[in-house]
Amino acid sequence: MHASHTGTIKGLLLDLDNTLYRYEPAHQAGLAVVLDCLHSLSKISKAELELVYEQGKQQVKRRLHATAASHHRLLYIQAMLEQLGSFSPKLTTDLYKQYWAAFFATMKPLPGLNESLGRLAETYRIGIITNFVADIQYQKLEQLGIDHLITYLITSEEVGCEKPDQKIFLAACKKMQLRPEELCMIGDDLAADIIPAQHLGMETYWLTPEPSTTQPEHSLFKTCSTFYDLEKRLS
Repeated sequence: MHASHTGTIKGLLLDLDNTLYRYEPAHQAGLAVVLDCLHSLSKISKAELELVYEQGKQQVKRRLHATAASHHRLLYIQAMLEQLGSFSPKLTTDLYKQYWAAFFATMKPLPGLNESLGRLAETYRIGIITNFVADIQYQKLEQLGIDHLITYLITSEEVGCEKPDQKIFLAACKKMQLRPEELCMIGDDLAADIIPAQHLGMETYWLTPEPSTTQPEHSLFKTCSTFYDLEKRLS
């Protein structure tokens, strides 16, 4: 099912969230700051506030499905405050800034990312392909300390569609001036990253730090558990 042409690979295309770092701890740190602030202002329980946040998030996602804006934390917080009857532009932007400050402070690159990617960048063109708004993804790359290694960034915001839509992968090929069979896609999401890239003829590595033993389809895909492992496989 997977291509086998490592010798022809000229570029690496990497997902960002949950591939270069663990998303959930960073998100929970950002959300905790938002809930703490609102709890101190409103005395509404944090559990209830989190429920309203989730409702606002789902409202935005339904309305803006499959667009970069559907991930925008400013819109989530705006929808949350509107439901609480507490909306103000200043409070919305203050909470938004606090969310990302805590998020960035908690982000940690996955083991081997900086060292291995630095060495791989000596051989391969390095691109990032990601479903999110561009400005935040730029900041994440800087926070992870790898922005100087990235030659190409392809976001769903600039392309107008999201993975697994093949248009965003083809946009990456065009930007990197490489054919699909000259690219290797690395990501954590089988449905969004790996399968659509394979359908285009890219080599793929599914990054699975804790591979499940209950999903036999793992045997159909090349996997790696760390960036050290990935570097070894690509060297």
